[in-house]
This record gives sequence, C-alpha cells and structure tokens, in this order.
Amino acid sequence: MRSGGLLTADDADLDLGSAAPGGGEVFSGARKAGVRVLSPKQQSRRTDVVEAALELGRKGGYAAVQMREVASEANVALGTPYHYFSSKDHLLAEAMAAWAEQLSGRIDTRPLKGSTAAEQLSNYYTRACHALASEPALTSAMVTALASTDTGVARSVARLNADVTATVTAVLDGHYQPEVCRGIVSVLGHVWYSSLISWVSGRRSLDEVAGELEKAIGVLCRGAETPSSVERAFEVGSDGP
Repeated sequence: MRSGGLLTADDADLDLGSAAPGGGEVFSGARKAGVRVLSPKQQSRRTDVVEAALELGRKGGYAAVQMREVASEANVALGTPYHYFSSKDHLLAEAMAAWAEQLSGRIDTRPLKGSTAAEQLSNYYTRACHALASEPALTSAMVTALASTDTGVARSVARLNADVTATVTAVLDGHYQPEVCRGIVSVLGHVWYSSLISWVSGRRSLDEVAGELEKAIGVLCRGAETPSSVERAFEVGSDGP
C-alpha cells in the first residue's frame, strides 16, 4: 500500500495517507464500546485500516471503500475495521478530520500569507482546495461520507469543525468583535460545505469552490468593517441552525 496524501508542493507534509494522530474512538460492531487509549499495537492496526481505506478511495472513490475490502487491503480480520469505526462513512470522515488537523498544524511552521484577515483566510482555504484537488477520487469519497447520519461521522465532523473553527477564529481574533467572528466562522462553514457538495456533484470545480470562498470572505470581512450592521445581521440569525 502506498502512503500518499492530498498534497501540493506548498503542503508537502500534509499526508492524508497517515491515520489520525492519537487513539481516536473505539467501536465494537456498530455500537460505541467506549473511548480508551489504544495500545501501540492497536494504534498500528487502526492506522493500517485507515490507510487501506484511503488507498481504496484513491483508486475507486466512495464506492470502492467497502469494509470487507478495507480488511483485505489492510491484511486484518474482517471484523477489525468495525472495532475502530462504526462504518465506512465514519472511517472516511475521520480521515477528513485528520487531514484538517494536519492542515491547521502546518500554519505553525508555514504561516498564512497576507497582511489582512481576509487575505489570510483566503490563503487558508486556497491551500485546502489545492490539497483536496490533488486527490479528486479520495476527496469525493470523504466529502460524500460527511453527509452520513452515522453517529460516528457526527463525532468526526465535530472534530473537523473544531479544527477549522479554531484556525479561522485565530485569524479573525483582534480584528472583529467576538460575536462577529462567530458569525463569519458560521457562514464560511456553510459556504465551504455547500461548495464542496457542489463539487462532488460535478457542478463546480475546486478552483470555483476556492473562488466562492474568496468572494464570501471578502463580503464578510468588508461588512464587518462596519460592525453595527453586520452585528445586527448576526444577531437576527443567532437562533438559526
């Protein structure tokens, strides 16, 4: 199995071919068995399972990632993937969450470009889109998995959202009031997800997704420079989803 990832020249160590750091959550069958720290042997086996799913996703997209095939590719027992993940959607969503964590971590060693918050946010999302574009079949599989109602997916999506929110909030902090920052984070999250769904459906290219995000960032950040109006807008929508 090759160890690759959603890589670009600028993000050469954002290796999605590596499993998520840490032990993650442990599952038995489709039911949560509890959260515990994995032993080195268990972590290694979990890593093999994730890498097998990623390899299958690269080759054949979402349809190719079947738990039986994952077990075979990872050279583990048929039930082993279910010990760590409740479904293939959970497995793929966890991989996406791990990728977002790596992307956020890279900012410590290679800061975002730009002299304004808007420019830095645009650079962050452009990096993300370029990385995703390098592995289109795998990206499509992961984004498709995010829409699953599987409870394991919900936990992975929460981790994904937490990493993105922390990064975006750090960029905005000090430029706008906290409630405005929360509003910008929320709107960008919706634009990001809906644009990725449009890409998976074939309605947009990833370059167009990046363009949509850049436009949204420009509108939101320019609007936030007149805080009275944007704060009222976010207060009106504060009880929404």
